[in-house]
Formats: sequence, structure tokens, C-alpha cells
Amino acid sequence: MLDFEQCIRKCEVQDLRQTGCFFSWSNKRTGNGAIAKKIDRVMGNWEWLKRFSSVQAHFPPPGISDHSPCIIPLSMPQSQGGRPFKYLNIWGEHPSFLGKVNEVWSLPVGGSPMERVARKLRMLKPVLKELHREFFKDPVTICANLKQELDLQQSILDGNPADQEARIKERQLLGDYYAACRVEESVLKQRARVQWLKLGDANSAYFHRAVQVRQASRKPKASCLALRLAILSFLKSNSLPRHLRRVFGLP
Repeated sequence: MLDFEQCIRKCEVQDLRQTGCFFSWSNKRTGNGAIAKKIDRVMGNWEWLKRFSSVQAHFPPPGISDHSPCIIPLSMPQSQGGRPFKYLNIWGEHPSFLGKVNEVWSLPVGGSPMERVARKLRMLKPVLKELHREFFKDPVTICANLKQELDLQQSILDGNPADQEARIKERQLLGDYYAACRVEESVLKQRARVQWLKLGDANSAYFHRAVQVRQASRKPKASCLALRLAILSFLKSNSLPRHLRRVFGLP
């Protein structure tokens, strides 16, 4: 079994999302002799998950057989609208973040304390979306463009190392590039929801892949009502840090 696990890691394959029956085989016996096992899996590599991220393996009931068949539909699903709103931790480090939040939170709204919190959160969402569009819209492309500019500037310096103006511009580009890479890695880390690895320049490529795997195995979205109830339940709990409870106007 250990050799098989090492082989899976070396081949860089992951389980596809599964629906239907969990156990794919049973001996059809009753009582203490009954056995049911998950002996069949469907796996894909990075390229598969990239091209067919929505494909899932379906195991229907076995019927008269002791084995459940596996069906993999390859038809591409239709678009289901825009993406749900998600708070990115990197927003909180922008200089204008607290000012925008305080501006919205100081607006008067009616209702019970929990209703006021929910309404202010809805009012805050378009403000944060605008902040994202202005400064964090496409960190991957921003990093790639800054890297090209930095390579060009360093090529110019290679031809004339004594050019002080070019040296100053290179230092500025380096600062911009480091800042953009930090934003990119923070966003990818949060989307992938895996622990940070000390891989240096390999971080971005790894987390791009991890995001693709997570998207391929993501469960159906919860209803809006269930999500709101979960948020309100969390706000009512004592899990919030003291400074956040003050921001939300909670005791």
C-alpha cells in the first residue's frame, strides 16, 4: 500500500469528485458476513483537472451485480452565473481598507443588532468589490507584466551598469514586483486552502494546481439562507476577537 501511495504522488494524480454510491463492491451477504468496500477510484492528473474541472465520477447502484459501475460524463456544463463573493485576507492590508470599512459601518441603519450587522455587511460588499477591482483584480497577470518589465530593465543595466537612473528604476520595479508577488501568493494560498510550503519560486505553480484540484472537487454551493444563518450564528458566538466584536457593534 505504501508503494502505491508513493506511485500516486509521483504520477501527480488526484481523486475526481464522486457522486452516487460510496462503496463500489459488496459480497451481497447478510449478517456478520456482509462486506462492503470502496475498491474503485477515478483519478486525474493536473492537465485533466485543468481541462475537465467540472467532470465527476458517478457510481450508480449495482443492481443485480456485486459491483457498481462508474460513469464519467464528458459533456461540458452550462455556465451557472457569477462567482460568489469571497473575502480575501490581503484586502485588510491595503491602506484604505479600514477607512472604507469605517465609512460604511458608521452609516445609520435600522433593525435589531443582528439585522444591522447583516445590512451593513451587504452595504460593505460592493465597496470591497470596488477595492478588489482597483488593486487586486488579476494578481497573476500583474506579476507576469512586472517580471517582464524587470527583465527588460535589468538587460538595460547589463549594458551600462553605471547608469544611475536605470539603477533607480530597477530598484523601484523590484519593490513593485515583490509586493505584487506577495499579493499573488496570498490570494492563491487562500483559494487553495492548503498549508503554505517553503518552496520559493515554486509556490505559485503549486498553488495554481491546488486551486484547480479544489475547484474540481468542490461540493455544491450551500443555499443563501443557510449561509446567512451560518454567518449570524458565528457572529453571535464568542469566537470573534474583541476588536472585531467592537467593529460589528456586538457586546
